[in-house]
Amino acid sequence: MAIVVAEKQADGLKYELAGLERLLAQERTRTYLLEGAVDATRQEKDEAQSAREVAVNKAIDLEAANGTLKGALTLERARADAQHAATVAAIQQSGLAGKARAVAETEVADLKETLAQERTRAFQLQTAADEMHARECANLYAQIEALRDSAVKEREGLKQECHRIATLLVDKHLAFDAERRNAQKAIIEHRKVIAQQLDSLALLLQPNPFTAECPPTTLTSPLGSYPSFRRARGVERPIAASGECELSRGFRQAPQNGEYRKRPCTRSSSQLPEAVTSATASTISSPPRARHPMSPAKARA
Repeated sequence: MAIVVAEKQADGLKYELAGLERLLAQERTRTYLLEGAVDATRQEKDEAQSAREVAVNKAIDLEAANGTLKGALTLERARADAQHAATVAAIQQSGLAGKARAVAETEVADLKETLAQERTRAFQLQTAADEMHARECANLYAQIEALRDSAVKEREGLKQECHRIATLLVDKHLAFDAERRNAQKAIIEHRKVIAQQLDSLALLLQPNPFTAECPPTTLTSPLGSYPSFRRARGVERPIAASGECELSRGFRQAPQNGEYRKRPCTRSSSQLPEAVTSATASTISSPPRARHPMSPAKARA
């Protein structure tokens, strides 16, 4: 038991020793950092001392130069005073001081008079300039007002012209719409009429096996439709039941005012060739097929 306690105390002492070693290492690091900072401070202090010594030397040099300049200035002043005294003494000795003063006073009076005249002239010029400026400003204001009035009138005229043009465009647009609607109505009516005429023409061209009468002698074709013939075995097959009007080639006449007229029947079925008679019989016995209109060139051929 005592051994265990002693071991625990030894472990505790080891931990305390390790902690003390870490603190010692931290203190050493801090000491190194402080020493570096002290060295840097010393170096800065040395640099500041050197700069101060340089500044002191420059100040000494400047004071020396200033003393030299003061001495030179004193010498120049003494020389100027001596020269002025010599000049005054010479003027007094020669008696020209009174004359020089009189001439100077005369020149000063003349200059004052000239200055007064120049001031008067400048005032007159300023007054004339102000009057001219006022007149020019008045003229400019009048021109601006005239231009403004003309611009207002022109703008009103343009507004009226734009309104007139807009009204004219609206009227034209309405008229165009009315014309377009009327044209559409006329086209629809014309199509209806054409459809009715086509229906009538189709009814007229259908074969009639129960009667031997010829179809109407006049056919109107507003769309340019022409009667057609079907060919079989090299012989033109008639469309109607009797075939006399078809074989009389009445449809091959030239058109007259858009109409095709048939010639009257001139031959009977007994006068037709045997091939035509057989073709007529086959046409009566068989229903008609769809017919295609012939072109005007083929009809005239």
